Amino acid sequence: MKEQRRSKIVSDVSRTFTTMLCPPPKHKLYLVKGEYQYRLGDSTLPLAYQQDDPLIRFIIRTIRRLTIENMYIAASKIRVSNATNSPPLWPVNLANVQCNIKFYTFTMRLDEFPITVPISIMDRTIPLKSENVVVRSYGTWKPLEAWLLGVTEYMDCGSTRSLSSQRIWWERNGKTFRLMDLPAEVRANVFEHILGSPIYLRTALNSSTGQNVVTFRPGKGAADYHSTIHWENSYAYEEAEKFPRIATSYSKGRNVRLANMNIFLVNKQIRDEALKSGWEGTWKHFSLRYILKDVLQCPNPPTEFNWLSRIELHLSASGFIGLFGVEVYPEIHIDASCSYGHLLQRILNLKQLRLRFRSPYDGPQANPWRDYVQHRRYADVIQSDPRCKDMVKFPCQRILVDYILTFAFPFIKHVPNIYLAGCIKSKQKADWDRIFATEYYERSKDYRTHGYDQDAALEQILGTPVYE
Repeated sequence: MKEQRRSKIVSDVSRTFTTMLCPPPKHKLYLVKGEYQYRLGDSTLPLAYQQDDPLIRFIIRTIRRLTIENMYIAASKIRVSNATNSPPLWPVNLANVQCNIKFYTFTMRLDEFPITVPISIMDRTIPLKSENVVVRSYGTWKPLEAWLLGVTEYMDCGSTRSLSSQRIWWERNGKTFRLMDLPAEVRANVFEHILGSPIYLRTALNSSTGQNVVTFRPGKGAADYHSTIHWENSYAYEEAEKFPRIATSYSKGRNVRLANMNIFLVNKQIRDEALKSGWEGTWKHFSLRYILKDVLQCPNPPTEFNWLSRIELHLSASGFIGLFGVEVYPEIHIDASCSYGHLLQRILNLKQLRLRFRSPYDGPQANPWRDYVQHRRYADVIQSDPRCKDMVKFPCQRILVDYILTFAFPFIKHVPNIYLAGCIKSKQKADWDRIFATEYYERSKDYRTHGYDQDAALEQILGTPVYE
């Protein structure tokens, strides 16, 4: 989208015409980007004289009216001026009777080069009206309003620019939104949207009490708020994995967006409702198993909220394997003393759990077999054992996901809704969805119809040598 917009600007004859009418100084022509910026108000440019032009006043009124109705018009902050010294088009007089076209320049926010276009009045014997004023663009005459709406669509390029456009529109349209008149349930949804997602929980030391509390705050160096409830992105790292990532189906993922904290500063009622929405209405994300352990074992959780009803784990393969105490060297085995799986069993109000599997190529510590090869590349065990020399860094993702879900099964089968996402085969996902759903539905019965044998699956996995 941005590249298309940039290409359109470069090839836009209306912008080129602006530089033809008001060329930049010759000594500026060969400067690189950042050393000079073209500004129409620069005293070095040969500008047209200002005129008492009724058509300009009409265009300004039209822009102001559209500013209230259209967000992108408001965000563009359009300014119009005459591009030439020819007489105004309206009203008709001896000076302009022979010519019904005049060039006007439109300057917009975020655009370095203004647009200069010809404007005409279809019938100059009547008062100025929107449908009577037309603009020529790309060889076509368009009504003024339609042209203005089309030329400002670029303000929708990217989420950051869209949010900026929305804030400017709010400032300029004079409208208010009575948030507190909405039902409490709708307000809760609004607060969840304002706070944003994902939410990463951590523990931190409360300086006033000297005890650890569960927190989530918008990043390093953020100011604490009056309560012990804070917000924080997961900036800690697991070995070389320094940033939390969210894996999509076939990509490494994207960086985490910071939470919006301004809603807590409005008033006490909104702050309390927003806190409740943040703790109870959002998914709690964990990208590191150590942080999950610290949060679930924290002695001072926010007990006034039902805060762990929805959890998403998007750990690396090493993180999932280690979460359930599994080690792969010299053969696959379970060390119960290193397992955190029992902590998930203790969350009685956990209603929804999402396991998001990352790409096997995501990060230097993507899976324990790669860790083993990397750490022992020059070790005697690899040099002396020819079987280890043929080890691959990236095992089969389908088999790896089956391993992880097999180890996780006894610890998460009590959760009513389990969702599998990320890098997982569609058929594999369907099979495990059926197993988990059937297991929960038949939890009170002495039989299972899903055909899955946990003990047999574990027996087949355990004891597998690291090099296989």
